[in-house]
Amino acid sequence: MKSSSPSSAASSPSFRSRKSAAFHQPSDEEREEDWLSPIKKNAVSILLAMELVVGGFPGLGQAVLISGPPIKDPGALLRYALPIDNKAIREVQKPLEDITESLKNAGEKALDPVERNVRQASRALKLGRTSIIEGLPKSKSDDGIEVLDRLESGLEELRKIVEDRDRDGIAPKQKELLNYVGR
Repeated sequence: MKSSSPSSAASSPSFRSRKSAAFHQPSDEEREEDWLSPIKKNAVSILLAMELVVGGFPGLGQAVLISGPPIKDPGALLRYALPIDNKAIREVQKPLEDITESLKNAGEKALDPVERNVRQASRALKLGRTSIIEGLPKSKSDDGIEVLDRLESGLEELRKIVEDRDRDGIAPKQKELLNYVGR
């Protein structure tokens, strides 16, 4: 049997490695790394917290994420990609884009959501008209007002088409209205 005296423990290799590690003097680079490590960790934590609370950093471009099914229509993708910062016109665009999904349903069931989308777009246009006009460049405000007038009358025509239950007339009118939104 081995004796476990203090002198044998002192001479064992595991004790020496622990002893030498305990008396290891860190270099300047290691000391600087040790000192900066908590600061780096805290900085990353603070940045992540800001991202969660604020929703992004000011000055950075932020993408718009659209909830719902994926957009497969190339025209819709291009319209959403337009650099339009006006929330009011986007609130008109969204229900008009949603008509495409509603029309995929068969029969009369499709027309109720279409009617709801048309009402939503009309309401958004009426409520946001001044905001949309204010967001236009001064040089294009007259043309913009004319396009908004066409959009408003087109929404009224689309409402009548939906009331008449003319499924075939909805898609062309929707496309025309979305072209006005994209201008």
